[in-house]
Amino acid sequence: MMNDDDYDERPSGFIGRLGKARALTWIVIIGLVALSIGAISVVIVLQNA
Repeated sequence: MMNDDDYDERPSGFIGRLGKARALTWIVIIGLVALSIGAISVVIVLQNA
């Protein structure tokens, strides 16, 4: 059973949800990149030691 009210509000709600998801996605990507750079740096330091 679908409510007409929910259907009418879906576009704005969907766009808002996309915006939040996009921000979270960028945070996750930046975090993973930072972790990767840190791990690579540690490996390089250990290999040179």
